Amino acid sequence: MNHKEDKIKLSCILLAAGRSRRFGPPNKLLENIGCKSILNLSCAVLGYFNFTEKVIVLGYESEKMQHEIPQSFKTVLNPDYRTGMASSIKSGVAGLGSAWDGVLIYLADMPFIHKDSINLLIDNFIQAQGRKICVPIYNEQTGNPVIFPVKFKEKLMDLKGDTGARNMIRNCFNDAILVQVDDKNILFDIDTKSNLQNFRGKEVQ
Repeated sequence: MNHKEDKIKLSCILLAAGRSRRFGPPNKLLENIGCKSILNLSCAVLGYFNFTEKVIVLGYESEKMQHEIPQSFKTVLNPDYRTGMASSIKSGVAGLGSAWDGVLIYLADMPFIHKDSINLLIDNFIQAQGRKICVPIYNEQTGNPVIFPVKFKEKLMDLKGDTGARNMIRNCFNDAILVQVDDKNILFDIDTKSNLQNFRGKEVQ
């Protein structure tokens, strides 16, 4: 992380496998904001940090997306991407090496998360000695990305459907830290073409 080195090994998973059904054609992750695609912008946010391992999960139109991905990312294909986000989380976790204490799960259609917000999540995870789920919160609403300790690996691998890990976080609330951030972008993803128009002109922080 662009932050002091620590003994805790933190990896990341970038979820980029979905069909973008609400957005419709073309693939929203390949749409440009400025001179870069949404996928490339999200890769750049994570590339700022010295994660032990960076995994990206692809599914829908995976061949078209390969050229947008930096070599520092390990690519994992999710053949079951049509079943929802849970299958992509499971593919990403399964694609991680064995040596990790925590994993930050990042949604590829949220390219404007502030780096300071991610640093705050990392700081809280380290202070909790890698034992707590770290969830960002803005204006009393929780958002993404989220860091999960390795002790939740089995629960992540048991996820089903298209709700991601939200229900799991609710059920494990005593094992979670809510991290206050000054960043409304943790709440908003690019789901529709109107969302994209609202985001155009922004700059990654």
